[in-house]
Amino acid sequence: MPFFILAIFIQVLLVVHVIKTGRDSTWIWVLLMAPLIGGLAYLIVELLPGLRRSSGAQKLAKKVRDTTDPNRNLRTAHNNLRKNGTVQNLITMAEECMEKGLFEEAAGFYQRALTGQYQQDPNILEGLARAQFGAGHYDQARTTLESLINANPDYRSKIGHVLYARSLYALGEFDDAFKEFSALNAYHATALVKYHLGELLMQQHRPTDALAAFRSAVEEENDWDPTGTPDKPWQDKARARIQNLTTH
Repeated sequence: MPFFILAIFIQVLLVVHVIKTGRDSTWIWVLLMAPLIGGLAYLIVELLPGLRRSSGAQKLAKKVRDTTDPNRNLRTAHNNLRKNGTVQNLITMAEECMEKGLFEEAAGFYQRALTGQYQQDPNILEGLARAQFGAGHYDQARTTLESLINANPDYRSKIGHVLYARSLYALGEFDDAFKEFSALNAYHATALVKYHLGELLMQQHRPTDALAAFRSAVEEENDWDPTGTPDKPWQDKARARIQNLTTH
């Protein structure tokens, strides 16, 4: 009896779904005349394709694929590049290497993409700079970004600006880094930017201003980082600095 009641309940739900979603009314008769087989057919024909197309289902499918075959996209990009060495395939290969933390390899593919009409392409140059920074070649990243802006003076990129400021910081060019992070803080105040600005203010022996920058990173709303870099690591660093400044 409980199974019979459950079957009727599911049948009613499916009929209601047909009506509410405006599907072919023939399905109502199919569901009423053949509840079990009809319900299964409706599920396969009407519901499963829609579920597969939904963003949630696609994200879940991608997560499963990434877990079971983490190098699938990298392998596909490599095969496509081997078949056809187009600039787009080189860029795709470089981006897949970046995803895997293969920064030296990514830099090589970006370099190869800088050819012909793409020799001074700002997006490729920015990708190259990202790869060089990731590999720890901060001087190369700075040079690449300077070449980018010289060749494309109207190009604007928050990612590129942050990368340039961080490269200067990593190279110990603190005065120039301070100028860049101050400019960034005026229009792109992410937790990363606020933290670095606080560190530079500390170096200038301005602990009160540095504390304000660190607190802003932790307590105030931060701009969204277009690279997807999470706030938490930089907020954790800022909290440690706040603790140190307020207990000494």
